[in-house]
Amino acid sequence: MAPIRVPYTGWCLGSGGSSLADTFDESADDIGGRFDRFNTLKDDDAEPTRVHEIPERPLTVSTCEAPARADDAPLTAGTMIGDYRIESVIGSGGMGVVYAATHAMIGKRAAIKVLRRSLCQSERDVSRFVDEARLVNRIGHPNIVDVFAMGVTACGCSYLVMEYLQGETLRERLARSRLDIARSLAIVQPLVQALMAAHEQGVVHRDLKPDNVFIVEGARGIAPTIKLLDFGLAKLAIDQVRVDRTEKGAVIGTPQYIAPEQARGQAIDARADVYGLGCIWFEMLTGLPPFVAANTVELVTKHLLESAARVATQVADVPAEIDDLIARMLAKDPADRPTLAEVDAVVEAASKPRPLPAAIAMPPRRAEADIATEPRRPLPAPAPRRARPLLWLGSVLLFAASGAASFFVTSYYFLP
Repeated sequence: MAPIRVPYTGWCLGSGGSSLADTFDESADDIGGRFDRFNTLKDDDAEPTRVHEIPERPLTVSTCEAPARADDAPLTAGTMIGDYRIESVIGSGGMGVVYAATHAMIGKRAAIKVLRRSLCQSERDVSRFVDEARLVNRIGHPNIVDVFAMGVTACGCSYLVMEYLQGETLRERLARSRLDIARSLAIVQPLVQALMAAHEQGVVHRDLKPDNVFIVEGARGIAPTIKLLDFGLAKLAIDQVRVDRTEKGAVIGTPQYIAPEQARGQAIDARADVYGLGCIWFEMLTGLPPFVAANTVELVTKHLLESAARVATQVADVPAEIDDLIARMLAKDPADRPTLAEVDAVVEAASKPRPLPAAIAMPPRRAEADIATEPRRPLPAPAPRRARPLLWLGSVLLFAASGAASFFVTSYYFLP
């Protein structure tokens, strides 16, 4: 199959700025807001456009019957996009709007993500949107949301058709309460597996946060399934097939979960995802992310300079191995962080049932061979039975009644 050819260009968001402080909005009210497009931190010297080849399996591409729109108003129910009929809006973000839809012929439900019209004017943004589908299909993991079709609406907006998920995001779950150790392990383990699969394909997610973790409802008696969402900021990190929509020095990610090297605009690799996962795990157990600040600049500064608190100082029942692991995942230097394989090993060990304490532990079961060869003990002699008073009294009365009856008969027939 002929590879796709895409231009290598940077992408950014916001007004101009030449330093880290200039690029962050100090008056931002939502410090957890996502940086969908961000300023570069380097000079305006544009790098020449390069073309990279990405050999991938094909995706279905189709057009739609959606009417041309001059704004980003939600599509109305009943609008057809390809073979799917729009039902309702599921959610929206900086990149676009996600709709619930149903296939008109077979009734299969799907989620359709439509890129915002304002972003569709930029070839770079459209290419990045297409990359999300390419990367997800490149990985092909059950804990990563599946994207199985894509197309362009009549108004020129790109869209992706994804599997429909029922449940809630980890963000929504944490809004109710923090998680205990067992529940956090049940979420971390599939995330580790999904990220390991992505990293094996050279894909770095770069925007891990509770909003991008979805807890799919399971049937009765079946545990929920964890899905990793939104590879819109992901990139291929291997040199031979590299897709990077950001220019060198760009800051990409969400401030509450951003790795220090990512905040500096430096080159990142899989270890940035380890840091982001550590931030999520910290929040699951404590109820808050590792760093909280009044504005974005202060928040990012803490990621760069301050050490995160230990989970054990805020949660009493955290095992020492989990506390140590999370602390290592949040190390400032990427070289000091564990690999995902190390994280997976600790999670696997911690997920196994722990033995009962000695005070309530059951005695060990003896081998059948030992029981078979053990000499039989003689049965104890039965204890003598004690006479029952009522039975004895009944016997006496019966004997007396019999004697009286015999005397009466004899006297009646034989006495004169």
